[in-house]
Amino acid sequence: MNILVLAKKMPYPKKDGESIAIDVLCDGLHAEGAVVDLLAMNTSKHYSNLDTQDLSNNPFHSIDLVDVDNRVTPKGAFLNLFTPDSYHISRFVSKTFEEKLISKLKQQTYDVIQLETVYMCAYLDIIRQNSNAKVVLRAHNIEHEIWDRVISNESNPLKKGYLRYLNRKLKRFELSVLNKVDLLLPISERDNNLLRDLGYKGSSFVVPIGIKSSSSLDTDTYKDLISFGFIGSLDWVPNQEGLSWFVEHIWKPFHKLNPGYIFNIAGRNTPDWIKHANWPGTIVHGEVDSAESFTSDNEVMVVPLLSGSGMRAKILEALSLGRNIVTTQVGLEGIEVNELNAVYVADEPTDFIRHLEQLTKQNGEVKTHGQIAKEYVLDAYDYQKVGASLFNTYKECIKK
Repeated sequence: MNILVLAKKMPYPKKDGESIAIDVLCDGLHAEGAVVDLLAMNTSKHYSNLDTQDLSNNPFHSIDLVDVDNRVTPKGAFLNLFTPDSYHISRFVSKTFEEKLISKLKQQTYDVIQLETVYMCAYLDIIRQNSNAKVVLRAHNIEHEIWDRVISNESNPLKKGYLRYLNRKLKRFELSVLNKVDLLLPISERDNNLLRDLGYKGSSFVVPIGIKSSSSLDTDTYKDLISFGFIGSLDWVPNQEGLSWFVEHIWKPFHKLNPGYIFNIAGRNTPDWIKHANWPGTIVHGEVDSAESFTSDNEVMVVPLLSGSGMRAKILEALSLGRNIVTTQVGLEGIEVNELNAVYVADEPTDFIRHLEQLTKQNGEVKTHGQIAKEYVLDAYDYQKVGASLFNTYKECIKK
């Protein structure tokens, strides 16, 4: 089976949820015998230098990168006001990428073309004109739902109105392409049901994010004085929003009463206002060499997400490393944790603080609960099981 994966970013280094999700799923397909090629954008926002990447164990038969300047500019944003196009999507429309895609489709016959996120649906017509492959949309989340939530939390009326205008066009595009694909891969059953409510009528197959066991890390070590950690792409608005809310309304009052504890923050593209923030008991690490090592060094990871959609890879990764989690209902969406004692959910600051204080008093229970969560997640979200299920689904899809 020959598969071409189209992605709006290079999945290496694996330092955000989308990159992890792409790599792990393709690894699972590769393990089943699929030949997987990757055609990815190398954007100005997430630029990746191949010369500095260790690609020795990647699952791809070939990797092609195309430089794309997708920066948000005042001119681009202004001109978009006078077009029906979504500015979210149009920034990923590239003539150079289109030409490379056509070249790939002429050189190789593919059975499946896997579109990673709705942004790649901008190339649907090009694909149909140049290939008979089954076209599959892997919906990492529901894009307009993320922005609906961001907008609901925005206090500036001018910004709120502008974001609402942009999101109407994004939603229009997202709904218009749903029924143009041969197979939809929602990341959770929740998203599957919501996409059907929004009008999707075709075949779908839920594909959660898979997890690999990390054999190189000592995940059984826990410090007597636990530390708290946050990691995520800090150029992503929902992460900035959630982190700011957590620090102001939860961490500051918690730390005032519990001054011995440390909150470690890491993330790609950390903005200056976070780098130079003078938050008590907080260390801002910026981009770290290994997300797994950073997570393993903190007994408790916080995911204070107020906006978002889909599934949080960082929660699964943390649980697979035996860490405890404190998150919101939005953060936990799409993840079946079977009421694990290592997972704490709170939407109100007082409840969040109560959970943090509870964790500081649990001593050995933090380790015990973390190890139980690790065993559960590594089995329930095993990447090889996920890959095998999708491979079999693709075989059935190709027959139709």
